[in-house]
Amino acid sequence: MKRYIIRRFFLGIIVVWIVSVLIFGATRIGPDPALMIAAPGADEAELSAIRDRFGLNEPLPFQYAIFIKKAIQADFGESVYYGLPVAEILWQRLPASLMLVGAATLIALGFGISAGVLAARRRTGFLNNFLRWFSFLGLSMPNFWIAMLFILIFSVKLQILPTGGYGTFWHLLMPAFSLGWYFSAGYTRITESSLLQVLNSEYIKLCRVKGLTEFAVVGRHALKNALIPVVTLAGMNIVLMISSAVAIEMVFGWPGLGLLMYHGAVYRDFNVVQAVILCISVLMVFMNLLVDILYAYLDPRIRYD
Repeated sequence: MKRYIIRRFFLGIIVVWIVSVLIFGATRIGPDPALMIAAPGADEAELSAIRDRFGLNEPLPFQYAIFIKKAIQADFGESVYYGLPVAEILWQRLPASLMLVGAATLIALGFGISAGVLAARRRTGFLNNFLRWFSFLGLSMPNFWIAMLFILIFSVKLQILPTGGYGTFWHLLMPAFSLGWYFSAGYTRITESSLLQVLNSEYIKLCRVKGLTEFAVVGRHALKNALIPVVTLAGMNIVLMISSAVAIEMVFGWPGLGLLMYHGAVYRDFNVVQAVILCISVLMVFMNLLVDILYAYLDPRIRYD
């Protein structure tokens, strides 16, 4: 197990390095970054000063070497748009993104797993059909449209929730539900199909022969193994939520990494774009490793020898 974790750790470093090469090259493709940074009508002296300030006069391999050296030290340079160190901006925005993604994940998992278990145990009935169609409704609608619909209903019509902002539970409620509703449909389908497969296995039949209650059979034995593919999907979705939350953060004015990446792309703030994508890549590698470790806990049959 330890050797597997170490091997995956070094493979993750290689993945992050490849991403750093690609994003560094992508931010240098196209017009001269100095032209995008400078004010309209800037002369050559001003452009040269900008290139010297951001190290754009150096050859690309030398620029990349400096970028990697500083990134290892959590130094991503200065933001062109904000005029602050990028690392400082990331640390300011990261808690908001983690809070939004964490709340959306809890909503999606709680609703999706519950609906999936009910769908697997009760194939018919009003509650089962309602939960299933409710989750699929969230999958069929764009999350930014859901967000605006929530604002119209709960902020404009009912006036019980704030239209946007950050800081309290009531500010978090609509953005988290707008983001989590979309992902709950996937958890519903995969929980249902996985649980049905586990319930037809031999060891579940043995549990029933022993006289265990249906709650013990499903809750203690079947659901634990059925959650393995759900854990895989959740690990990927947690990181995917950060990038897919751009529209949600724009609608609600939520100060997270998604909105920061959008501003970095619009204003060609290459230092911000590089830092945010690297941060998301590291989170994705970490979540994949964490999911593999959870596999062995959820299913004792899984070994990494």
